[in-house]
Amino acid sequence: MKVGDLVVRKIPEKNDFTLLVRLDEAKRQRAELGHGIVTDTKISGKPEHLCLMVWYPKVNRQWWIAASLMEEMTCE
Repeated sequence: MKVGDLVVRKIPEKNDFTLLVRLDEAKRQRAELGHGIVTDTKISGKPEHLCLMVWYPKVNRQWWIAASLMEEMTCE
């Protein structure tokens, strides 16, 4: 993912390894925040991973989030 991409919180697949709390939080964030636009990227954390600064127009706020927790929105 890169600056300018339209993204939304990914809902993890429900399986034996998915915590229900994680699944519920992902659903809540997706509904509350809606889609977002990537405004910056950086490598951060331990272990290091790609993080995205995402601006959410619905709430007019932005946060850093791991890229692995987001998915690109497609125009279909």
